[in-house]
Amino acid sequence: MLFKIRTPHHHVNGRVFSYLVLILSLGVSLIVPLLPIYVKEMLNTDQAVSLFYSAIAVIMFIAALLSTIVFSKVKRTSITNIAFIVCAIAVFIFIFTNRIGEFGFFESLRVIFRLFLFMALALFIRDFTRQSELGKEEGFFYRYTNIGFLIGPLVGGFLAAWFGYEIVFILSSAIFLIGFLYFYHLNVIQPHPAIIKSQKEISPNLTRNLKVFFSDKDRTKAFFISFLMILFGAFKWLFVPLYVVSSGYMESMSGLILALGILPLIFLEVRVGQYADKHGIRLPVWAGFGIFGLTMMIIFFSPFILLNFLLLAVMNLGEAFLEPVADYYLLEHTPKKEENNLFGIYIAAGPLASIVAPTFSALILFFLPFKFLFLIFGGIFILGSIYFHFKLKNS
Repeated sequence: MLFKIRTPHHHVNGRVFSYLVLILSLGVSLIVPLLPIYVKEMLNTDQAVSLFYSAIAVIMFIAALLSTIVFSKVKRTSITNIAFIVCAIAVFIFIFTNRIGEFGFFESLRVIFRLFLFMALALFIRDFTRQSELGKEEGFFYRYTNIGFLIGPLVGGFLAAWFGYEIVFILSSAIFLIGFLYFYHLNVIQPHPAIIKSQKEISPNLTRNLKVFFSDKDRTKAFFISFLMILFGAFKWLFVPLYVVSSGYMESMSGLILALGILPLIFLEVRVGQYADKHGIRLPVWAGFGIFGLTMMIIFFSPFILLNFLLLAVMNLGEAFLEPVADYYLLEHTPKKEENNLFGIYIAAGPLASIVAPTFSALILFFLPFKFLFLIFGGIFILGSIYFHFKLKNS
């Protein structure tokens, strides 16, 4: 559902990407604590909300597969400008939508162009990284993205609880508009070298890119590491707000939990990346999925709501183990000349996970109460932890 970008923020020319990613993450994460609740007010049941997000994820998955063609035909700078504007307009129009059909149309536009915006910025960063010879350094952390995801849910949750959803939609829309104006300044008014020089060719041959990507077993493992990691993210951003509100608490509590969950990422990801450099990714991967699984299992069995809220924040510790190594493992086994061609295939793991999470959840909710989601998804992550413990090698 949500994606994050590594940024070379220590480089004087690369800092612009950090600022752009911060703007993007703020605009996206502001509405995270309230969007599932907003949808539930129109659809009434958790199962219906899951099915709605499944449909949105299918649209996003198709957009990810077609992105290779789009990026080969349209300039990356044009995609970035258009995406910022479309996201700003779509979120603003949420204020006036009270029927699921209208909302679904504009939410579809938002997730498609949010995906394109993420990919455009990520490709800018990858191209610039090679130019500045920073690709071998471990200075590419998710810090600015995580700062956005720390501030956004916290502010969005409290504003929604005290002033209503409309103010949050307006603020999110304004942030996307600021992103457009900032990028327009970098691209047109005062052209920036990091933007101008980052224009690499992309092959529009989707079949060929799929075949090349999955011909390598390590890239395939990287794809499924990303898939499971984003499966967790899709579950978290959709069901944590619903769980909190169904427990009798306001959106502000949901925003607080989601924001606190970002802290382990900010404090630990640098050290995890350094560990992976020296010892490989085996331990971080199986430990990360193991933390997801164990915390979800405890939440299922625990009758203590406040303890469960704490565990909802703590389970993000697993994400801190996984985020620094997922892209690293992919790029380690991808020739530089193929990175732009294969990146869209790798990104498709995200929309695919975003289809599976709500669809599978809707099936579970058809037969079982809400809390069983934690038991079943926890079991999936435990199995993933065991699999990667045996299938990955230390360096």
